[in-house]
Amino acid sequence: MNVKNMKLKSLLKYLTEGSESFNKFNFNEFKKLKTYKEMINYVTDNDLKRIGCGGNRCVYVYSDEKVIKIGRDGEQNKKEFEAYNSVGKEYTPEIYEHADDFRWILSEQVKVWETEEDFERDTGLNESWLYDAATYQKKHDISPQDLYEEFSKNQPWDIRDINPNDIGEKIIEKMGYLNIKGIDDVSRWDHWGISTDGGRIVCVDLGLDLEI
Repeated sequence: MNVKNMKLKSLLKYLTEGSESFNKFNFNEFKKLKTYKEMINYVTDNDLKRIGCGGNRCVYVYSDEKVIKIGRDGEQNKKEFEAYNSVGKEYTPEIYEHADDFRWILSEQVKVWETEEDFERDTGLNESWLYDAATYQKKHDISPQDLYEEFSKNQPWDIRDINPNDIGEKIIEKMGYLNIKGIDDVSRWDHWGISTDGGRIVCVDLGLDLEI
């Protein structure tokens, strides 16, 4: 194969597979790994950036558009996948692929707020209001569309008032919808983000209890 054809082949590969094909990380090799330790070591050795880690799973940047969530036992990833299938990508990051045992999932990368202060500045919300509103909604069976107005009328005197902007109002309504669907922890500020194209407000951590 001459040089010109080699360059053309490389360009076609880039256009069809995207920048992921030039990452040191080999996804096909990763899929063959069986244990949590092997997976974590592999992504670390291949320089994938870790952007979050909890008690049961860690999240790594796979590309500008995607992240890999690696779980110790797969249960949290499985619940997130079930939630995604139940409510769709209007409310959750899209999931593209997963292991048979859900020890890893490949999902949409979402822009999240770095601090609670940033979240409050950009949304006009605060976590204490969201938590009490979600609790009130479950107790009184309030629809997501009416949650802001109804709770604002009846909130306790010691709950700090909010002044939500358009983003904040969308979060309240989407939180209310997920709340009545049985998804827990949707009132946490750090569980909300915006899709990288800026088009959707989504809950980024749905690996919790779900009543379908």
